[in-house]
Amino acid sequence: MLVLIFGLQVHSQNIKEILTHIQQEVSTNDFKVNLKYQLFKGVDGEKSLESFDGIYLKSGVNFYNKIKNTETIVGNDFMVKINHDQKAMLYDNFEIDKSKPTDMLNLTILLKNFESPSVQDLGETWKCEMTAVEYSQMPYSKVVLFVDKKTYRIKKQILFLTSIMNFSDDATDFNIPRLEIEYSNYTSVNATDKLLFKREKYISIKNNKIIPSSRFKEYEIINLKKI
Repeated sequence: MLVLIFGLQVHSQNIKEILTHIQQEVSTNDFKVNLKYQLFKGVDGEKSLESFDGIYLKSGVNFYNKIKNTETIVGNDFMVKINHDQKAMLYDNFEIDKSKPTDMLNLTILLKNFESPSVQDLGETWKCEMTAVEYSQMPYSKVVLFVDKKTYRIKKQILFLTSIMNFSDDATDFNIPRLEIEYSNYTSVNATDKLLFKREKYISIKNNKIIPSSRFKEYEIINLKKI
């Protein structure tokens, strides 16, 4: 029993160090990375049922994320979420809290809501597994991270969702969805990329009225401050 307890403490310390390094890498560097999302049926399903691409940009405390036809932008003092399928735009303005970690990896939430951590050495990569604590209300029952040892950049993330999903047309094939996200082609953020964080690219404010830019003139704007 003493050996098992000691072993868990060692793993816990190691995984905290790894997650801390990842968060430091994310918070102190600006970067752009390509994402590939794949949805699988069940814990060990091998056939990808849905696949789509995305992109993530981080510059200072600001970030841009695109998943399929949805874009999310957090600028210095605003947030915009655009759904191109619904032609709708959510808008909010706020004073950003620079002390909070980026949304890419929130160390506090992970360490608080996940237990039984394990770290596996795969040569050039760390494999980190964490299982959600009971009644955590997290959307995932388990998270697996593959982390580059040299750069501490995330290479792959596997999320085991807690909600049951129907995988058939006649509502007879229910199972747990598994989402795998691959991170590739980390590059620096250039001047063109930084234009994505400009509020005027999406909206302007005149006489306390929000007006969409010409690109989004047919989109409905939902001002979260008034909801």
